[in-house]
Amino acid sequence: MAATEGAVKREQEQGSIQTKTDARTLAYIMVALYSGLLNYKMTEMTEEEIMKIWQEGVRLIVSKGE
Repeated sequence: MAATEGAVKREQEQGSIQTKTDARTLAYIMVALYSGLLNYKMTEMTEEEIMKIWQEGVRLIVSKGE
């Protein structure tokens, strides 16, 4: 988790991640999303659908919320 949190912090400092949510929380949210999608991959979703949901989820997580 520390590596993911560090990556999130770096991206926040560079301005790639615009949300004001702290890096630790964002890291856990991203890992939870990824883990959940892995579960769906094992049961019912196609790779294409998983990738689409991952990309949209990350976009929503890192964008500036108003």
